[in-house]
Amino acid sequence: MKYLKRILSSLWSSMSSVGRAFSLALTLVAAAVSLSSPTLADVVKERQEIMKAVGQAAKLAQNMASGKLPFDPARAKGAMRTISDAPDKFVKLFPTGSHTDPETAASPAIWKNMADFLSKAQKLKRVSSEVAAAAAQGEAAFRIAFDKLSRVCKDCHQSYKLKKR
Repeated sequence: MKYLKRILSSLWSSMSSVGRAFSLALTLVAAAVSLSSPTLADVVKERQEIMKAVGQAAKLAQNMASGKLPFDPARAKGAMRTISDAPDKFVKLFPTGSHTDPETAASPAIWKNMADFLSKAQKLKRVSSEVAAAAAQGEAAFRIAFDKLSRVCKDCHQSYKLKKR
């Protein structure tokens, strides 16, 4: 260990001040990159959190559409905004290899059919916006539009979500 310290000290003292500054800068950049790079587990967790929020919004809307909760156009619109905002975020959270995380419910079919998966995500965005607009027209319009959204969710989940283990 003493020998290694002596070599490093010798190298450091023989470097010019520009070389030392450059070396320090590279070390700091490498440290920052390693700290800011999310792991696959982080990515899986983030997409699960987004989908959990979507699920909560969908449940609220489902309860209003089914009459379990009183219809509230503002809350319905807010729930649809949560759903509509999700695809832009979560489609970026499917890097290669993240299907191997033991906590994921994402099917490997996503990576085999990414174009179709992205298309379904955009359909979710579009239809949830349509449901939000329908909420302003009243409960009956909301119910009809929400039924379409339910089918969009079901279609994607059947294709791209693993069954619970």
